[in-house]
Amino acid sequence: MVRAEHILVLFLALVGNCALQTKAARIMKDDLGHSANPEHFGTRKLMQDYFFPYSRCNHEPAVAPFNLVYKSEIPVPGPWGNQMCFTIQARKGCDDLSGEQRACCSDITRTLHKIQLEADPKCDGAISLATINAVPKSFQFITNLGPTAIVRLTNINLPIIPGTDVCLYLRNPCPSLDKLCINGECRYALYSAPNPVACCAMSPNPLRAPGPPRPSPAS
Repeated sequence: MVRAEHILVLFLALVGNCALQTKAARIMKDDLGHSANPEHFGTRKLMQDYFFPYSRCNHEPAVAPFNLVYKSEIPVPGPWGNQMCFTIQARKGCDDLSGEQRACCSDITRTLHKIQLEADPKCDGAISLATINAVPKSFQFITNLGPTAIVRLTNINLPIIPGTDVCLYLRNPCPSLDKLCINGECRYALYSAPNPVACCAMSPNPLRAPGPPRPSPAS
């Protein structure tokens, strides 16, 4: 569900009323847990707050050091539902980047603090458990930040080794990855530990389950 204050803030940014923007900025908090800074609360940053991942995030493909790659889905006895796993795989190193991009990439590589997956809001309640390398991890399913929902895996705080397994246990109404994601694809964002502000990077490669080959575009 789209929150009314989000619509208000977006409208105020577009009309350019600085005084009201400052007031609206006090209403909203960014995804990193601290109040948004009115001095930097331009239209672009408001748009970043309004669309997935609903926080200020670097959308440059080169910055994200990891991909999330589908691994398996298997039924699990008991109340947990189906175990859907993906692995964290290295995309590229950070050495070819410079400045803030290199710093962001390096921070995420050093300590992955949080993963956010874009999900269908109707799947609220479908995740019964989340694990990383078979160790339970805290998670949230959040539906009040924008038109889509997010699955937030928090307090990971690990130096990620490529091949790390992340599993979600899925039950009805979304017992599989293709049901959990929007049109079968989950966009995702990776966050470093706050130091003092977390760095966020979106990967250009969405998480998706394997399926039949997609039709070629009409010539």
